Amino acid sequence: MKKFVRLFYFLPLLYKLSLSFCLITQEKELILQSDNYLRKRMELDVLTAISPIDGRYRGKTKALAAYFSEFALIKYRVQVEVEYFITLCELPLPQLKGIDNSVFETLRNIYRNFSEADAQRIKDIESVTNHDVKAVEYFLKEEFDKMGDG
Repeated sequence: MKKFVRLFYFLPLLYKLSLSFCLITQEKELILQSDNYLRKRMELDVLTAISPIDGRYRGKTKALAAYFSEFALIKYRVQVEVEYFITLCELPLPQLKGIDNSVFETLRNIYRNFSEADAQRIKDIESVTNHDVKAVEYFLKEEFDKMGDG
């Protein structure tokens, strides 16, 4: 009987805990819905920028986007991979001795003419591979295949 009485004292506490848990879960869901709404609706401006560098100082730091943006990161990764491939061809590695040096300028044009569409293609590949550098490799393979040298 004493065990039952002790348990009886804890029932209100257990009820409060379970009620709190339900409220927290509902609050979490509302926050997630709100976050998703904001993510879909927010454009980059002074109020939605991650930092003052992207926001209030954007006019002064705009030129830095060419070096520090996501687009720039992807473009420079493509450049590094193309130049690395060319260097491996020039060693020469036995596996790459069939690559004609005349295609090097065409390969360099991949990063010289790199566009936002190319960067978006890499991001699309990355969403499948879940690996940013591997996505660049797959993108380059696609570009090499277009040239007939893949």
